[in-house]
Amino acid sequence: MHNLRFRPADAIAAEAEALRRRLRQALRAQMPAARTIHRLRVICKRLRSLVRLCRHHASDKLWRRYDHALRTVAAAFAAARDRKVLHDTVTLLLTQARSQRTQAACKRVLAQLRRQQRVTCLRDAAAEALALAPFPTEALTVKQFDRGLQRTHRRCRKLARYAIAGGTDAAQLHVLRKQVKYLGYQLELAAVPTSAVVLQHKQLATLGSQLGFINDLAVLEQQLPVVAGINAADAVLIATLAARLQRQAQERAARLATLLFTGK
Repeated sequence: MHNLRFRPADAIAAEAEALRRRLRQALRAQMPAARTIHRLRVICKRLRSLVRLCRHHASDKLWRRYDHALRTVAAAFAAARDRKVLHDTVTLLLTQARSQRTQAACKRVLAQLRRQQRVTCLRDAAAEALALAPFPTEALTVKQFDRGLQRTHRRCRKLARYAIAGGTDAAQLHVLRKQVKYLGYQLELAAVPTSAVVLQHKQLATLGSQLGFINDLAVLEQQLPVVAGINAADAVLIATLAARLQRQAQERAARLATLLFTGK
């Protein structure tokens, strides 16, 4: 990933400040809808991707403090996000189920999940976000952006070896997914959108989606058995279907990772 052209440092800083304002505005609602929670998490990830472009070249303590604040905000959404993942993943599995038994199991689980929907109060997250200082702008340079992006790319390339080799551990693939997301956001926010950059961003987004689906299936596998009121037999039928789809997603992710990080 070389010969990139970057946007001016002040333009990137202005983009980061706009994201911060959107985060603060969205969190003024004490009971946000599921779509809002997803949007808030994306804003946090986009901001954290920019932090990773700069943190090793300016005041490290300042950047770490800023990153910690963003992590605190995002962590407040985790439980609500996992509940939505359960519902959305089972809904998708219903469309992929081949047998009537599995379809019926998915419908029963969805009904149970709807009965257990929880309202999320994000008061603590809102307080953290409202206290979030303006995006640090000290010593921002294009050279920093290039070094930071190359560092993220090297990390992705290293982690991708596991997926390319056929690795199936969801936790390791999730680490790759986070870095792929960061790399995609860094390209989107900091690089001049040439045709090559646009293509690579699209490929990274596709790989991130496949890895995200794998992670969603892992969340389903972990949490569905402990959801109150879920029939054990239904959980087994759904887990069997999820395992099949997970294998397919892992194969697609391996092909995409090979294309992106080895050029083959």
